Amino acid sequence: MPSQGVPNNQGMGGGSYSNQYGSPYNNSYNQPVQGLMTPFDIAGLVGFVICVLSTFMPHASINFFGSEMSVKLMDDGRDGIIFLILCIAGGVLLFLKKYKPSFILSNINLDIVLIETVVTKSKLSEASSGYIDLNNIIQFGAGFYLLWVGAIVAFIALLLKLKEVRN
Repeated sequence: MPSQGVPNNQGMGGGSYSNQYGSPYNNSYNQPVQGLMTPFDIAGLVGFVICVLSTFMPHASINFFGSEMSVKLMDDGRDGIIFLILCIAGGVLLFLKKYKPSFILSNINLDIVLIETVVTKSKLSEASSGYIDLNNIIQFGAGFYLLWVGAIVAFIALLLKLKEVRN
């Protein structure tokens, strides 16, 4: 039998290729073709891209006596830049098919989002007095919610990808 990718003289016009089983395909039906991105890879990349975009969108808006102000994660500096670097690195590692390091970065991203949310809610509760409830004045924006969506999508996609790779 001819080895994989070696031309044989059987089939259409005598120039077809076959693998060791005589099939013109390189892989069986349940194995992904090397080099292509699976749906989990694409979902993970989409999650990381959503996280990157969310750092530039308003995370919170403050309405107080008719004036409004919005805050982005990048306005803070440190948090935004660290999160941006982690998301870009996670996306690049995922694109390079380094699933474990990418999963670790997605887990760190999700942890950071959770910690930021808990700290923000805690500080809002502390700062609220009997007369002013800051939870009604400060509203979370699209960047905050997209950050959660992106972090969760990237984490779940990479978790399922690691499970797929082990099997």
